[in-house]
Amino acid sequence: MIIKSINHFKNDSFRNKKILSIDYGQKKLGFSHSNLDQTISFPLKSYRRQDLESDLISIKNLILSLDIDIIVLGLPVSPDNTASKSSQQVKSFAKVLLDAFDVDIFFWDERFSTVQAQKFLKSQGFTGAEADEKDDMLASQIILESFLNYRLKS
Repeated sequence: MIIKSINHFKNDSFRNKKILSIDYGQKKLGFSHSNLDQTISFPLKSYRRQDLESDLISIKNLILSLDIDIIVLGLPVSPDNTASKSSQQVKSFAKVLLDAFDVDIFFWDERFSTVQAQKFLKSQGFTGAEADEKDDMLASQIILESFLNYRLKS
């Protein structure tokens, strides 16, 4: 299977490749990306989902425009480390991505990333619709930063 364990990411063959991080939600997707050195994460956008075909076109455009080789997909895990209904939805979405694109996919624990993003936005004065437009994008950046930090510390 092409979906790789995080332990594979330590392999040199994954260095110097750009990463797209996706915070998956039923209504929105949040996107961020790394630099080529995989040391910095940059927020991209939040995307309000339409239908699967439109969603895949949007993702394809990001992959092509940013020259993406790897996708990090936030995997929701319950506080007690068990899989949830949302976890299965993300895994199903990953299979769709694997069928559609020639990229490697890694799952990363996204526990509380959206909550962290919302707290940060609130502390910066963002509220309501303005915060709602940015929270998934920021959550994807939090997921990617955590993922990159894991490799840098290893």
